[in-house]
Formats: sequence, structure tokens, C-alpha cells
Amino acid sequence: MLLAFTSKKNIDTRINYLPASKSESNRALIIQYLAQYQQQKNIAIQNLSTANDTKILKSLLENQNNITIFDAEDAGTVFRFMTAYLAITQKKTTLTGTTRMQERPIFPLVDALRQIGFDIKYTHQQGFPPIQFFENNTKKQTIIHIKANISSQFISALLMIAPLLESGLTIHLEGEVSSKPYILMTLSQMNFFGIDYSWEQNTIKILPQTYQNNAYTVESDWSAASYWYALVIFQKNTRLFLPNLFQNSKQGDNQIVEMAALLGVKTEFVENGIFINQKEDFILPTNINFNFIDCPDLAQTIAVVCVLKGIKATFEGIESLKIKETDRIKALQNELPKIGGKMTAINNNIYEIDSIENFDYVPTKILTYHDHRMCMAFAIAVFKFHTIEIENPDAVIKSYPEFWKDLSNIIDKK
Repeated sequence: MLLAFTSKKNIDTRINYLPASKSESNRALIIQYLAQYQQQKNIAIQNLSTANDTKILKSLLENQNNITIFDAEDAGTVFRFMTAYLAITQKKTTLTGTTRMQERPIFPLVDALRQIGFDIKYTHQQGFPPIQFFENNTKKQTIIHIKANISSQFISALLMIAPLLESGLTIHLEGEVSSKPYILMTLSQMNFFGIDYSWEQNTIKILPQTYQNNAYTVESDWSAASYWYALVIFQKNTRLFLPNLFQNSKQGDNQIVEMAALLGVKTEFVENGIFINQKEDFILPTNINFNFIDCPDLAQTIAVVCVLKGIKATFEGIESLKIKETDRIKALQNELPKIGGKMTAINNNIYEIDSIENFDYVPTKILTYHDHRMCMAFAIAVFKFHTIEIENPDAVIKSYPEFWKDLSNIIDKK
């Protein structure tokens, strides 16, 4: 896809529909079907995400009685949540995914489920999908230990099945907790459906309980909003309205409000969403430190913004990017030089974003590695270079199917 930018004056517009949070949607779906497994039939979910990940999960859950092999395709969240779901519901089956999915480690979650007592085996490479489930009637362990700096989805998967265990579950999180807001989001949604829990220091405890019937409305996705924050950084006269985003959000990616403020964007919360626009007389800093420990999905967008604006930055808390849809750290290191930047490992998982001296832009294609966030993060480069080509633009269907349509309201595509 070739994007071309045409300058416009005084843009005051709105994004009519931001995608619902797929993180909230996927958790709500798992809770809904766990409740059904407990014979609770009246859980309703409103504003469910249209992202491809959510569609895959919904299809697997709706058709589970007719499926012999569960295929999570390229959806990491789906694979992790279904791993715990298939274990607790005692499905004797195999869970698999794409070639890339089979390169993404699943052993922290499988090992934890084995500690509990579930019988799960790897069918190919140890520690990686596909995995096979067997019925198991052995006594279940109620206390497990798991590293806290891994994907929060492993921990969330365990938390959601904890109320169904005969003696509940106590999880000891070892080390610094990564993406803590996502764990809190899971617990908050569980609590909405009647599940009590305690979290003291690094120990989460959930007793045996039953999910209660209720109706849940999914909030819009703050990670999707981050791309429009990036756009406003480059469009001085643009004022955007983004719907269904709220100040008390449980999503970790709402930290884009604070990060974008450092880059000159003002956020105004109103009853049914937010307005964003540039601060008046704001001078961009030349050096910023960012910590993405609670919001790693923002890192690609902020990296592109810093390069395009000539801001030197240090990034921390992005270790989990290595096991996403692609190795996002390596992808950034490959693609940032095409727009005049570089990403260098310093030490202790700290990375430096800086500009390439005497950079001369040559029109080229941004490779996206089938990663939806690479597509959307690099799209804003069109505001500096006026044309840019994005490989595999359809990858956005994973989280934001309408992204290119929404972007076309602000730039002209040729």
C-alpha cells in the first residue's frame, strides 16, 4: 500500500468508531464460557471487538464440541487463553497454530498447568506449540510459582480458571511484574462477574467460586487510540474526537495519555470519549526516557514518533516484544533505518532510539512481518516523507480492521 499525504488546514474531525478492546473482549469471552461450564448461562457481552483475534476465539468456543483440533492461527492471546481453558474443561484434543505461533514459547504456562496437575504434552518441539491435552484425575496442586516478567497473558489465563479448581489457586509471581495493568484488568473483569480475590505483595489468591451472571460492556481500545495520538503530534491544526475511552480505564495502554503529553498532545476527557490536539507553544524535548513495562504495545508507535521528530530516547520494559507476532525489537531495528533512525541495545534490556546522521530518505517499502502494529506504527511516517509504502497492509485486521479507512479521512491515498 502506497500512502501519500496532502496538507490540510484546521482539521476538526472524529473517529466515529474505535475498535473495542480485544484484550477485554477475549477475557470476557473466556469468562463467559467458563461460566457456562459452571452452568451459569446468562452472561452477556456488549460491544465485542471485531478484531480477528476475537473472531478466532469466539469461533473456537462456539464450535468446541465439533472441533477435533483447535487452531488458534496467529493469535497469541487465543492460544494462551485456550491452553488454560482446554485444560480445565478436560478437552482431550490438540491446540495448534501457524508456523510463527509454533516458534512462540508456551512453556511457562504449560509448566504452571502441569504444576496444578493437568496432563499436557508437546507434540513437536519441547516448550512450543502444538500441545496435546489428556484427561487427568490426579490431585491438583493449589500453589504455583511463575516468573512475573513473562507475558501477562500466561498469568491471566491461570487466573481465569482458578475459581473452577477444587481448592482454588495461589499464584506466587517471581520478580518484577510485567504488564501489571493487564493482570489487574483480568481480575477486575472476574470481579465484575462475582469472583473475589486477594493480591498481597506478589501473591494472588483465588478461592473456589462460581462466575455470576451479568452483562459486560467492552471499552474501546487504547492501543488503537495511540495511532491517532501519533497523528496529532504531526498535525498541528488537527483536533480529533475518539469515542468510548474513559479516564478510569483498566487498560495499561491508557498510558499513551501521559506519554503523548510529553510529546505535546493534550487530552480532554468528556462524557463519551476524548478530544486530543497539540498543546499550544509546546517545545519538544530532545531526550526522553520511556518505560513500557505496563504497556509494551505502545513501544513501536513511540519509537517511530521519536525518530521522525529527532528525539533521542531510551526504552525500558520491552522484553516481551521478542515473543509477539514477530520479534518486534528486531523488526524495529530493521525498519527504523529506512526512516532515519536506529535502535541500539545498551545494557540490562535498555534500548536507545536515535537518529542517523546525514540521513537521506530514499522511498522504500516498510516490511511489517505480518504484524498489525508495525503497519499502523509506521503509517504516520507519511506525515514527514509525504509518501511511504507499507507491506502487507491487511495485517491490521488482527486488531483494527477499519484503520486504513479511518486514516483515509485525514490523508489522501494514491
